[in-house]
Amino acid sequence: MVVSFKTGPEMFKVIIAEDDLAAVELLEEVLIAKGYKVCGVARTVDYAVDLIVRHKPNLAIVDLVLCDGCFGTDIAARLDYRDRPGILYTTGYPDDIRMLTAYGEACLAKPYRAADILGALLIVQQILKTEGGPRQYPGGLSVLAPRRRTAE
Repeated sequence: MVVSFKTGPEMFKVIIAEDDLAAVELLEEVLIAKGYKVCGVARTVDYAVDLIVRHKPNLAIVDLVLCDGCFGTDIAARLDYRDRPGILYTTGYPDDIRMLTAYGEACLAKPYRAADILGALLIVQQILKTEGGPRQYPGGLSVLAPRRRTAE
């Protein structure tokens, strides 16, 4: 996947896969205020995949447990690794076993603050750009294994 890193977040399209409407409201407000373009909100795996295929976002904020009883980790697993966005998982269950094998860049523990989500997205962007990222991370953020960006 080729990611364009121009002048700032205003160049980034984001989808949100989250079933908690209060969290969606917070995320949309914070992202739009910082210049990100929110191109869709999904509450199910199927709709999230549809949004990603249709809008080709740079980034996705994905809750681990969605309202269709499926897991957010299924979203990336259903996409070609070369075409998927950078993924930041958010969850109240950061130690869930699914996170060990998740395709994505990072996982942010809930509850989080607006500053945490913005900082985590910047780190995901850096990981995509450099295949590594910075060494210091905010509390509650776990970076997923870098081997996840390659084909299996």
